[in-house]
Amino acid sequence: MIEKIPSSEKNVLGFALKGKIVDADYQQLISKLRTITAKEESICILFDLNDLQSISPKASLDDIELALKFKNNIRKFAIVGGEKWEKELAKLYKIFIGTEVKYFPSDNTSEAQEWFKK
Repeated sequence: MIEKIPSSEKNVLGFALKGKIVDADYQQLISKLRTITAKEESICILFDLNDLQSISPKASLDDIELALKFKNNIRKFAIVGGEKWEKELAKLYKIFIGTEVKYFPSDNTSEAQEWFKK
């Protein structure tokens, strides 16, 4: 399941990825981002991975699709989590998106949101 974080604003979007993420979850997220990017040219995205358990293979491909599809709209991308692979994921996103991408430890969600304002 992918839930929008309540503190999200019109062009600063936070999403909590929880449990097992499947293709349908990413398709809903992509649809939401299409709607938002039609109104907002530049967005910041935060993925909170603290409660993520797994991602299906198809959802992993959707994740790459998301990065490629919206790379021209993403000004900054933050990943919040507590696992080493999540920090490596931030590096991978930087390759695909070509913009500012930063990893924040699991207890630094507010720091990530402040980083968007800089």
